[in-house]
Amino acid sequence: MYHIVVIAPNQVETPLFQRVRECFTLRKTSVILSFVSETDHILTEIYECKPDYIFLSASYPPTEQLEKLTSLAQYVRKTRRVVPLIYLIDWTNPLSSVLGTSWSGQVGVLHGYSNNAEIIDLFQRLDGWGVTVGQ
Repeated sequence: MYHIVVIAPNQVETPLFQRVRECFTLRKTSVILSFVSETDHILTEIYECKPDYIFLSASYPPTEQLEKLTSLAQYVRKTRRVVPLIYLIDWTNPLSSVLGTSWSGQVGVLHGYSNNAEIIDLFQRLDGWGVTVGQ
């Protein structure tokens, strides 16, 4: 079982999250999504659930994204564990922004038009999934 913390202003399950669940099902495992929006609650959620991935919405203004990334960096410094970071882009938001970060090479991007093949490819790169589309 995998756990993903979704840091996003809207706490709703979108079709993208349904496709992510499908991809985990193809891998014959399940995923739990935990939603958090407030910077003050991010560390509590991360320490509590020890996620395998973190999704960060690109809909936050750059200053708020920086606050959230700084909070995540505190976790990395304390635990010495880099959790893969995946930016979520909402193409309906005209002011989406992605801050530049290398995140130790454990960074990716998903959006509402990402299909299952793109999602699986991303998780293969970040986690070394041994899954190919169609299996």
